[in-house]
Amino acid sequence: MKKLLLALCLVSGFTYADDSAKQNLSATIEYTKSKIEFDAGGTFKPDGFSIGFSTPSGKSGVWGKFEYATDNKTNSDLYGGSIGGHLNLLAKNNFYLNGFSGVGYTRIESGITKSNLSFITIPIGIEAGYIVSRNIDVFTNIGYKWMFDLTGSDGYFGNNAGSNPNAGKTLCNDGTWSDSTGSGTCSWHDGVAENQPTYNTSSNGKISLGDAENTLYGVGLRFKF
Repeated sequence: MKKLLLALCLVSGFTYADDSAKQNLSATIEYTKSKIEFDAGGTFKPDGFSIGFSTPSGKSGVWGKFEYATDNKTNSDLYGGSIGGHLNLLAKNNFYLNGFSGVGYTRIESGITKSNLSFITIPIGIEAGYIVSRNIDVFTNIGYKWMFDLTGSDGYFGNNAGSNPNAGKTLCNDGTWSDSTGSGTCSWHDGVAENQPTYNTSSNGKISLGDAENTLYGVGLRFKF
C-alpha cells in the first residue's frame, strides 16, 4: 500500500514538470496548523510556518516547501521538506483552485519520547487562491498527509518503555508530567491529556510512536517574479 501511494504521488506530482520548466517560479510563505494522530494513540497539534516555491498558481506545475512547527503542550518541534505537483482545477477571473500531491520527509524532535522521530510523508490536498496583483496571490489550503515511520517498530510497551525518561508517568494537559497514575492525577495541571501515547522501544534503543495521519491547514502569500 505504501509503495502504491508513493508511486501515485510521484506520477501526479511530476506529470507537468516539462511544461512548468518554461514557467517562472514564485516564492511562498504561509502559516500552518496541523493535527497529527499517531498509531500509538498520541496526538500532536503543532503550528508554525513554511517557505517554498511554486510555478504559477493558475496553471498546472510543481511546488516545494520547507516547514517548521512546534507543539508547546508536548514541547516538540517539527521539521519537514516536501516536493510535488499541482493540478489546476479552476481558473476564473482572479480566482483559482488547485489540487496538489507530493512526497517528503519529516523529523519530530519529540518532548514526549525525548528522541527524534523520522517519517516519509505523502501529502495531498486542495488550494484555493485569489490573484491580488501581477506579483501577489493570497491562498488557503486544506490537506492530508500520510506519515510512515522510519524510527523503528518492535511492538508497543506503554509507558514502561525501556530508556524512556517519562516511563510510568502521566502527561497532563498543560504539558507537564505527573508521577501519579491514580485518581486526581493532573488535577492541578488542567487534567490528564487526551489520547496519551504509548511508546515503542526498538532493538536499537530508539523510541517510536508508529505511523501517523496528519490533517493540514494553511494560509499564505505567493510572490511572483
